[in-house]
Parts: sequence; structure tokens; C-alpha cells
Amino acid sequence: MGSFEIEDGVLKKYTGKDTEVVIPSGVTVIGNNAFNNCSTVRSVVIPDGVTKIEYNAFRSCKGLRSVTIPDTVTEIGRSAFFECTELITVDIPKNVTVIESSLFCFCFSLSSLTLPEGVVEIGDSAFSACVDLKSIIIPRSVRSIGEWAFAYCKNLTTITLPEGIMEISKNQFRLCSGFEKITIPSSVTRISYEAFAGCNYLRSLTIPAAVQVIEEDAFKKCSGIERLDFLSKTGFEAFKAHLSISKADFEADHPDGMRLWSYLPQLKKVTVEGSDVKHFQHLLRPSLRARLRYRWLKKHRKKEFNEALERYLDEEGCSPDFYGPV
Repeated sequence: MGSFEIEDGVLKKYTGKDTEVVIPSGVTVIGNNAFNNCSTVRSVVIPDGVTKIEYNAFRSCKGLRSVTIPDTVTEIGRSAFFECTELITVDIPKNVTVIESSLFCFCFSLSSLTLPEGVVEIGDSAFSACVDLKSIIIPRSVRSIGEWAFAYCKNLTTITLPEGIMEISKNQFRLCSGFEKITIPSSVTRISYEAFAGCNYLRSLTIPAAVQVIEEDAFKKCSGIERLDFLSKTGFEAFKAHLSISKADFEADHPDGMRLWSYLPQLKKVTVEGSDVKHFQHLLRPSLRARLRYRWLKKHRKKEFNEALERYLDEEGCSPDFYGPV
């Protein structure tokens, strides 16, 4: 059929040189490598009835700028649009549930993307090096995001992660230098190796209480973090020597509280959650040069707390004035 090699409904190969391509009706599958390295193609319209786009189908179509994908498509294979460097926008059909690995990797010009509700998994390197991507909303249905999924998306400033995700994978946001703030879902239990490495414009960060593991270098070279809300009971060592952090919130009975000041030497203000003044014992040291503010639970009156604090300081031989007003 002219420039199209079709066999039993499978488009095996496109051999033409057209810039605008309309795939003929009757095709149900776009085969692997069907358009691989077709440098002349600028736009592709895929007809209703196609159910599958196989791996590498449009790989390295470096002139491809737009593709129309019908809702009949339920599966798009890995690397199907790998290195489509001029691709600007694409709508993923509503019946696709998995964004396969490397699907849009090295799509440098991709700036607009819609992921449908119903997607449950985003594979490894799915959007890696999409340097023009500025924002993306991850559907609430997503439960897994792979390693390197958004790595090197240096202009990505806004991303919404849904509740239900359990892990921030290895290098998931590596060198996403456009972030100033990211909300980690309260369902996350693990933040993996170099997950946010090089996010040097990240200013504010909250570690949820459910986090059980923060792997080595998870926040490596995040040199811009100024405010840290640490609700977890573990993993504080991941922030050792982050000289930029000047404000922190954490629980008074946090197991790493004794090492707080050696880890974060630039701290100027700490907010401590707790209900017992004795939890101050690892913070009140004559050598501390930070003002400490204690957020007392509502059931305690400020007067009672101040009296208890004064008694404790007196017993320790410390002057209340040294620490400033509570």
C-alpha cells in the first residue's frame, strides 16, 4: 500500500518521505521500529481502530512535532517516542494504564503532556531529559514511578505526586534544578539513592512521618534547602552537612536529636514538637548558638511551661536568657 508495509493489520514499516503522515484505516497495530529514524516526518495521525503502538515505533523521529493518538489505543511500548527531539505535545489515550520505560526519554521539546486518570505505573526514564517540560500532574491512580523517571527535567518547576505512592525511586528527580518546593506524599516510606540529587533550587522540604528509609545521597547537592520539616523518626543523617538549612521542625524525641547540631551547623531556628520538657535535654547546651522555640501542645499553658523550663535550666546550670524568649 504505497509507502506503508502492512501485514495482517500490523504496520511493519513506513518507507515514505512525506512530512505529514496519515496512517490508513484498517491498521490495528503499529509495529516495532515502524517509523524508526524517519527524519522527514513532522506529524502523524493514527486512525481509530489501532490498539497498540509497539516498542521503538517512532524512535529517533527527530523532526516529529505532533502525533494524534486515538482512544482505541490501550498500549504504547517502551521507547516508542524515544529521542523525538522536536515533539512538543501529546495526549495519552484514556485507556492506557502504563507509561512504559523510556517512552519519552530525550524528547527535549516536550512542554505539554496529559496523563489520564487510570494510569497506574510510570516506568524507568519515562520522561528523562524532557528539558522543556515545565509542569505535570500525576494522576491519583498512579502507584509506582520508576528510576530516573523525571531525571534531567531541568525546567520542571511543578509536579503533583499522588497519595498512594510508596517510594521515591533512584534518581527519580535527579538534576531537576527548577524545583523550589515539592510535596512528598504522606504514603511514601522510602526515598531512594540520589532521588533528588542536584535539585539545587529546592528551598523547602517536608519528610513525611511514614518514611522509614532515606538512602545515601538522596538529597546530594541540594544546596538550596533552607527549611526542613522532618516528621519521620529515621533518616536524618541524609541531611548531614547541609550547610544551607537554617530552619527545621522535628519531634522532640527524634532518635537523631542528639546529633542535630553537628548535622546542621547553620541552624538558627528549630521548632520542636513534644509534651515533656525533659525532651530538651539534648538541645540545651551552653555551646548552642541557636534560638530555640518550643511549640507546646494546646493542653499546656505557656506559664506552666516557662516555669518548668526555668526549673530545668536552673538544674542544668544554664541561663534562660542565653536562649532568648520561648
